[in-house]
Amino acid sequence: MARREFKKPRIKIEDLDTAAATDAKNHFGELLHRVVYSRIPVLVERHGQPVAVLVDIDQYLELMKNPRSGGKKITLAGPD
Repeated sequence: MARREFKKPRIKIEDLDTAAATDAKNHFGELLHRVVYSRIPVLVERHGQPVAVLVDIDQYLELMKNPRSGGKKITLAGPD
């Protein structure tokens, strides 16, 4: 019997909760708590443009395992 695989729904950028960069800076602790304990990613925008996404570490590691994610391993010195 073949094992059935369930595809996880892909998160669309339009579906993410957003926060302005200034609000994210001023309320970082609240955002971090929400991301870590509720596992709800938050899109950070600057001047109305998306610049970053705050995600739980487990979600990030899962993204890095998926070769289709386009993720690149980086170090503090910069991209490999």
